Amino acid sequence: MAIAIAHYDTFVLVVNHPILSFISKHRLTLRSFYYIIFIIIIQITSTKRDKMAKELIKREPQEMDIATAYALSKVNPNVVTAKRNAKVRRSVVRCFLEFAGKPIEEITPEDVEAYKSHLEATGYAASTIYQRISIISQFFEYAITKAIIRYNPVPKGRWRNSFRPKPYSSEKVKSLSPQDVKKFLEAIDRETIHGARLYAMSLVMLHTGMRASEVCGILWKNTNLDGDPPTVRTRVKGGEYVTFELTLQATEAIREYLRIAKRRPRRPHALFAPVTKRRKGKRLYQPLDPYYLWKQVKRIAGKVGLDMNVHTFRHTFAQLYHDTGASQPEVQGALGHKSAATTRIYLDKLAPRSAKAGKVVQRAIEEAQ
Repeated sequence: MAIAIAHYDTFVLVVNHPILSFISKHRLTLRSFYYIIFIIIIQITSTKRDKMAKELIKREPQEMDIATAYALSKVNPNVVTAKRNAKVRRSVVRCFLEFAGKPIEEITPEDVEAYKSHLEATGYAASTIYQRISIISQFFEYAITKAIIRYNPVPKGRWRNSFRPKPYSSEKVKSLSPQDVKKFLEAIDRETIHGARLYAMSLVMLHTGMRASEVCGILWKNTNLDGDPPTVRTRVKGGEYVTFELTLQATEAIREYLRIAKRRPRRPHALFAPVTKRRKGKRLYQPLDPYYLWKQVKRIAGKVGLDMNVHTFRHTFAQLYHDTGASQPEVQGALGHKSAATTRIYLDKLAPRSAKAGKVVQRAIEEAQ
């Protein structure tokens, strides 16, 4: 209560909060009363702090570190990893400005090329270099909108495309065989909360082709396990919301996870929530971090000797669906690709080269002998 009295505007909001009427109506204990008051204060102060940060960026960008202002402008509250992504962007921009050693108004394309050469000499991968250059370019575009500079010194066109990594060109792009999928699923300890959750999420990704961020972002209010067929609705890449039908096996795995975790349906909560309690100031219904899911998959994969990551489930979904006779447009629709070229790259990189030409050459050699 001392916190609420110290901040009068916050106290007024707390007193008028509808939860207080609920407390008095149901005669909750004093301990429950103080706990709910504490949660309300944390939520209100957190909301006010976010609004103040955004207003500061809009009004006086010069008073804040420009790299921090740019990183905060990229924060999306609907993304679980928004805070970590903002820290990465700020770190990349600060490293570049420290390397350049001059004000951003004086940076030239030659400085950007020198930084690219420095990253190559340091041993960074082509994909990492391209990502960093892209972040730096976005930073300068942000500075242009704030009237700090007039043009973007990062070259585009052929220079950028000269080191742009080709999609799905690495050895990491693999799909699992049905035997490998079975081996992975059997290695999960489904008697624990963590194992039951990982098993259910793995089946959902294998049977729907969802990305890790999409399956982590499923909310209770968008879940219908009793439907015919059962469905979940989640936000996909690009910002759209898509409804996915669940298989019977995936639905039963979700029910088993909910039973072991002793979770009850609550509309604002995430379907696959963290097991540990959230720190103060965090929303109790915040979804699971996709990075944690990635680590769990790598741990089980290493245990059974599989070279894979969480996105391998999506590759496996595409390849197995195509192997059963599905056409390329059908695979494209199932994956949610807007371009047929993306699906074609997906399948061409995952599918083995045909031995038809080799058999023709072998027959010609045998006939000559």
